[in-house]
Order: sequence, then C-alpha cells, then structure tokens
Amino acid sequence: MYLEQKRGNGEEVSYKITIADIARQAKVSVATVSRLYNHKSMVSEGTKARVQKAMLELGLEIDDIIMRGADVPSKKILINIPTISNPYYSEIVKGAQSAGTKRGYFVLINSQHLHNSFESFLYMVKHIDVNGVIILNSIDSESIDKLNNTIPLVQCAEFCDDRPELSYVGIDNLSATQKVMEHILSTGHRKVALISGPGRYKYSKERRTGYFKALEEAGIGINEDWIVQIPDVDFKLAYSACISLLNSDNRPDAVYALSDVFALSAIKAAETIGLKVPDDIIVSGFDDVDFTGYTSPSITTVRQPLYQLGYLSAEVLIDKIEKKNTSVQHIILDTEFIVRESTFVNKSKKEVGVNA
Repeated sequence: MYLEQKRGNGEEVSYKITIADIARQAKVSVATVSRLYNHKSMVSEGTKARVQKAMLELGLEIDDIIMRGADVPSKKILINIPTISNPYYSEIVKGAQSAGTKRGYFVLINSQHLHNSFESFLYMVKHIDVNGVIILNSIDSESIDKLNNTIPLVQCAEFCDDRPELSYVGIDNLSATQKVMEHILSTGHRKVALISGPGRYKYSKERRTGYFKALEEAGIGINEDWIVQIPDVDFKLAYSACISLLNSDNRPDAVYALSDVFALSAIKAAETIGLKVPDDIIVSGFDDVDFTGYTSPSITTVRQPLYQLGYLSAEVLIDKIEKKNTSVQHIILDTEFIVRESTFVNKSKKEVGVNA
C-alpha cells in the first residue's frame, strides 16, 4: 500500500504504508486488518469501520473489497507434487494454473512426498483456505479416504484403479511401454536394461510390468543385473547407477528409462565411459520434457500430454467444487511415441510419432 503526497513544489513522494501502520492507527491487531481482505465475515462491522477510518486518516483509498458489505470469496485450489526438481511436473502445473485462472481460481503449489508426511499435509489442508486439491503423489487407500472426506479431490497421473468413486486424469502406462519395447526390440537389440523409479508409484509399477511382459512375449529371459531401481527421480543418483551398469562385463545394449531424467543420465554415463549412443547402446526415455529434443543425441521418448493432464484435472476439480458436474470423472489421455536419435539404427530416419 502506498500514500501519495505532494510537496509545495509539486514534487510527488511515495510513502509506504504497511498493514502494521493501519493496525496501529486503528488500534487493532495486524491479523484483524489481514482478515478484512481474506475473511471479512470474521470481522465485526464496528471493527471494519474503525479500520476504514484509519486508512482514510493515513490518506489511503478504501479498497473496493473492504467497502463491500458481503464477503467476496478468495477461490483457491492446491496442487500437490512430489518434488520441484523433476521437470515433468512443471507443464502439469502450468496446465492447472491456466484452467484455474480461466475459472477465477488461484492455484497454490505444495511440493512434498506424502508417503511419510501425509498427516502433516492433511493438517495443512484443513487449516488453509483452499477449495479443493489435485494430488500427483502416491497415496494409500486409507489416506485417500481421509483426504477425500475432508475436501474435494482429483488425482492426476497417480490414481487408484480400485477406487471407482474417485475422479482422476491419467494415461495408460502399459500401452505406452508396449510401444517403447516394440521399438527397442525391432532394432535387433535383446540385452535391454530397465532404469526404474520409486516402487511406490503407479507409473513405475506399470512400466516395469510392461517391460517384463514385452521380454516374456519375445522369449527373452530377465537379467536382474540389468534392472536398476532409483529411489527418486534424481539425475546424479541415476548417473552413478548407470556408470556401474554400463561398466559391467556383461553390459546391456539398450536401456528403457522410466523417465527422461533417467534417460539423460544413461546417455551421459555412456559418454563418460566411452560408449556412443546409439552406435554402442540405444536409450529410450518417457515423458517428453523440454530438454529431450535438444540434447545430443536427442532422446527417443513417450510424449505425455502434460499440460492437458494439469488443465483437465483442474477443470474436473473446479466442476466438483462448484457442483456443475457431480458425476465421477475417469479420464485417460493418449500418449505418443517419439523416435529420435538416441535409438536411431538408420541415422537418416526423421522423427516420427506413433499414437500409443
């Protein structure tokens, strides 16, 4: 807040007026002034008048919201992501923010894993003024019940198949993995490693299942030494694991990485030990985050409609909040398999897209 005053020579000077200044002038607490902007129904008319008088005495114009007798709700939704370090989540958040803005909602972002901190998250949700929650985390059935009984909820990407009463927006990980493995095996490579993520996540479980199924159908045995599980989607952790994997006497000749971060780590590890991608080893990722098309070599991957995942999740949630559509929504979006340089057998091939 600012008070504009003119001196005798016409020079305009800005004096910063804070909420604390207004509270001091009105002889009320800072929290009381804050509530006039956020929870006006909690402030008596007498106190409201005293604060307005103090603002006028300080030379401030009364904010239009404070002047109104009725509350103007501050509409907010919360989107929970496991981490801000994984670029996968940024486009999803952008989509949710776009839908929220269109519908008049602020989108707040909470970044934390919930498998060991759910109760603190639930406490926060109960004590902040949000209208609904979008969850991108792995969450057990008991916890999902608690959250769903507390606030309108939509699951995005990570969702419970056995809970048909819950709305979600996601993709078919098994179908997408089938496309990846069909492509890898079609190049003649048979020694396929898997760089997997945290086992608690739906995407990790389903993509692992798809990998095992593809090898089984091709009559290829499972080599446990080529299955690497990383506890978090972290480049450094994956890079170290890939160095060990590719330095082994019986190294793989192909890698299916369950995220593009893992795929990039495999490519950089191969370069470190003197292997060429795709000549000595081919690598495929998953997600199609921003950097995949600009690395050298560019990364073959599964393109998820990340922006649409976030946008539709917010749309479904806001409809639920506003009771415009009370039916449960189960939305599965298409993916696209993108072939790039990291799996080119024939370097003259151009990028192609295959719906998965």
